Amino acid sequence: MKGHLRLTLVRHGLINVAIGVLAGFPYSLVLTGDAPGTARAWHQVHMEGILTGLLVLGVASIVDMTFLGEKNRARMAVAFIVQAYGFTLGALWGALAGVRGLGPELPVSNLLMFAVNVLAIASVLFGMALAIFGVFRKEVGAL
Repeated sequence: MKGHLRLTLVRHGLINVAIGVLAGFPYSLVLTGDAPGTARAWHQVHMEGILTGLLVLGVASIVDMTFLGEKNRARMAVAFIVQAYGFTLGALWGALAGVRGLGPELPVSNLLMFAVNVLAIASVLFGMALAIFGVFRKEVGAL
């Protein structure tokens, strides 16, 4: 099961990095004035995909070292995958819809981005808590 979990994390990490890299194309078009949109929004998509994907790849490297039960190890992996897609696709949505999602405000497109950001933030905090707990724990117990 551990190897499968690592492979799942690697796959999703690479998908997010690929989304971020591909977002560099519209980002460059916006920078040159050949496409509509804001450079800030497309820069966000570009960086979110790459950085959150790299975080998931980093978690793949330590997932087998955590002293967590199989269920919590899987929960940790899912939390990091959810945060990666949440931040990456949320930023992509924001760039396409022209919203930032920084607060629960209308229009609905902004509310959607805000909700995705909140989910991603909660997921990364949960995943980090499990990861930190798991690597400092001495032995596998009831958790």
